[in-house]
Amino acid sequence: KGTYVRSLCSDIGEMLGCGACLASLRRTRSGRFFEDSAISLDALDSTAGIRPLDHVIPLIDAIPHIPAIYVDRAFARKLREGYQPVAETLRIYHIPSLAAGDMVKFIDKDSNLVSIAKMLCASDRIDSTDGKWQAAKIVRIFNTDKQTYGRH
Repeated sequence: KGTYVRSLCSDIGEMLGCGACLASLRRTRSGRFFEDSAISLDALDSTAGIRPLDHVIPLIDAIPHIPAIYVDRAFARKLREGYQPVAETLRIYHIPSLAAGDMVKFIDKDSNLVSIAKMLCASDRIDSTDGKWQAAKIVRIFNTDKQTYGRH
């Protein structure tokens, strides 16, 4: 996503009839990640005294744009074992407003990212659908509950 600056430069040069060349381009941000919060490979040298795990962003914080469903430990365990959520199991949880095709993250009571899923139906239809109907398709599972590295 975003603007293709190199292509834009070329297109402008073509429109002006003189050509164009991009001398340099530097990405200082990608989404919520900024260059000034990055750590260089040189800084990770063991003699620099930097502890890499102190700078790791917890998984749950790395994807703040994905809506969350907070689940109990038993349901989190089922998800980690490969369970695909059906409507009746989701009905007891607070579900944000989601459309079919939206991504959602499941988070356990300890604030660990359990899984990411794609909604197969809109959240406002979960109560009215057949309870056995699969409501979300798990696309990634995170099997650790030790995701508390780094800052919170």
